[in-house]
Amino acid sequence: MRFPFLRICLAATSLAIAAPSTHCLAQAVPLTRGTVITEETIGVPLTRVGSVAIARNGTLAAVLTPGPQLMVIRGTGKPLLFSRAGGGPGEVRTPGPMGWRGDSLWVGDASLGRVTLFTTSGKLVRTIPVQVPGSPILLADGGTAVIPMARVTVDEQKPAIEKIQRVAGARVQATLLSLLKRYRAFSVAIGTSHMVGQQPFDDFPLWAAFNDGSGFVVVKRPAVAPGRPGFTVERYSAQGKLVFTRRYPFVPTPLTSADVEAAVSGFVSGVPKDAEAAARTHASEAVYRPKYLPTVTRVVAGEGGAIWLAREATQARQLRWTLLDSRGAVVGDFLVPAGFEGRTGTATALWGVERDEDDVPRIVEWRVPARRP
Repeated sequence: MRFPFLRICLAATSLAIAAPSTHCLAQAVPLTRGTVITEETIGVPLTRVGSVAIARNGTLAAVLTPGPQLMVIRGTGKPLLFSRAGGGPGEVRTPGPMGWRGDSLWVGDASLGRVTLFTTSGKLVRTIPVQVPGSPILLADGGTAVIPMARVTVDEQKPAIEKIQRVAGARVQATLLSLLKRYRAFSVAIGTSHMVGQQPFDDFPLWAAFNDGSGFVVVKRPAVAPGRPGFTVERYSAQGKLVFTRRYPFVPTPLTSADVEAAVSGFVSGVPKDAEAAARTHASEAVYRPKYLPTVTRVVAGEGGAIWLAREATQARQLRWTLLDSRGAVVGDFLVPAGFEGRTGTATALWGVERDEDDVPRIVEWRVPARRP
């Protein structure tokens, strides 16, 4: 699907395909709210929604807390809750990445060192042991891999090599990707303790695994780059082979004092009142301040090769997402509420998590509008 009625041009140059592609847009198009899954829909209290994965046939799966529990829902049908916390057959302890292999749902669990497959009715299919550190995932060919677990470090200048490795049990078979990643920690002293998190305006590379196991996508997004500004998207197969690399020019968005203030306020929001002023001062001093906002802030590797990119996190009430097709061509730019966190998607919809006025999470589908005649 393309949107030819949009007019101002954005070019994407492909190194895998010689001819450049051009997408014209006048403004981002609002997505249309679709399915909403709430506490009432599910019938249990919710405090957190973890991984979310959409299958080719539209079946949705998610990790829910408390529990953890696993949920599967087909279309407008009734959600099915199954599994429970534990280490026995069919149980989960720290469910992380999840996805689909045909009609089977797979769930990686780093604490238990395994990938578990379930039917859509919640029945255990089989368990695949993975004894290599990291978050285990299932690949499209039936093999397994481990991906790095999220972390930050207080040494902001220290480079780290993250490896995505193909494994069989306790044996590493091959390194599929090696990513040089620089972490900038956001460390704030509060009395005798420290609050540590990720810098809000960091520009290290982003990456994600497709939940059908077909490969990986890497986004290189320097906030300041010499010459013409641009970010790069690379797609790799499940064997670690480069499928395409494309560069996307963009107009840089300057980082403002309002952006910094909003980030600091969010960081100290849970600090006791008597320590808030000092924490705010320390946090403001600790913020890494590039000249421009990172142009991509989140990547979702969707079903069928669709790639959704969350763009600059400004103070606007809506956030722009760019949709790429399986070859990296720009399909369009779209808008969703700024508080929405994209988790999975397809060529026609973006699924993720929002919080209501009581700070209770809900799963929301945002649909690409029908093409104009």
